[in-house]
Amino acid sequence: MTRVKICGITRPEDARLAAEAGVWAIGLNFCGRGPRSVTVGAALRIVAALPGKVLRVGVFMDQPLSEIRRIEGQVPLDLIQLHGHEPAELCRELGPDRCMKTVVLKTAAGVEQALDIPAAFLLADRARSGPEAGAEPGTADWELAGRLARRRTRTMLAGGLTPEMLNACPMTGSAGCVRCAMPPNAAAANPVNS
Repeated sequence: MTRVKICGITRPEDARLAAEAGVWAIGLNFCGRGPRSVTVGAALRIVAALPGKVLRVGVFMDQPLSEIRRIEGQVPLDLIQLHGHEPAELCRELGPDRCMKTVVLKTAAGVEQALDIPAAFLLADRARSGPEAGAEPGTADWELAGRLARRRTRTMLAGGLTPEMLNACPMTGSAGCVRCAMPPNAAAANPVNS
């Protein structure tokens, strides 16, 4: 069974639809970048709309521990996703069993390095650059992500995924989880960021 996490939820009604569709988790982006970001107030409304079975993941990117702790003290989060260049020590401080760490796999050596990250989940994503992380087309390197997933359970695939792509992806069965983002135009059309 493939678990699906939908990231970039900005409205309670989208969270309810995702839950009705059977998602495993939703991502609440606290990075402060782009149309998929939410404030604490918006996140609280979204969390209130979810049934208890759907995990709530706070997404952070290169933010200090104090900011992550402040937000998780206000919003009930099940997991913390570190989506930037955070050191392994931050995963340890937050609690490895609560962390999901994004990795960009470019080489076989990168797979070896990822195996040592102290996080409950690894999220194999595409390389990012530009003003909004994740804005570029393309996907993670599926071959390298598959290598990682075969050696470490709880490896997720991310980065530019669409339902059509998942049918073609050789890794979705072995990884057991995927992460999809809300389409940028869906969040931009009706953002709830107050």
